[in-house]
Amino acid sequence: GWGATGSGIKTATTNLNDIQSVTNSNDDTAPMLSPAGDRIVFMSRRQGNWDVFIANADGSEAQPLAETEFEEGLPTWSPDGRAIAFVTNRDGGEWGVWAMTPDGNDQQKLFDMEGSPDGFVGASRDASRGWAEERISWKN
Repeated sequence: GWGATGSGIKTATTNLNDIQSVTNSNDDTAPMLSPAGDRIVFMSRRQGNWDVFIANADGSEAQPLAETEFEEGLPTWSPDGRAIAFVTNRDGGEWGVWAMTPDGNDQQKLFDMEGSPDGFVGASRDASRGWAEERISWKN
């Protein structure tokens, strides 16, 4: 994301006195801290299209998990930290919610979605930033 404190993903103390950069790219957004607090997943288009990345909580060792020519984003951790759900249009251009293990393996579709997360992702790459403001969540 981007803002008054610069671009990228940030962390802050509860009183906002200590703001730290986790990433410095304005192409990184929608971060989600793991249940253990040691890793983050986020979406980025630093490689051209939206992909899901994982990194240590301090931003080090960032690497793509779901890297295809299609769009992947909105990653969220399962409550036990053993899976990451995300949305993608990799199934013939149709949007769906998928899940994978934190190492990027065992990627499988959970269910189809109607349309795209914000209605614009498939139509206009420049107008699609709004989908980063949406979230998916797990229900036990």
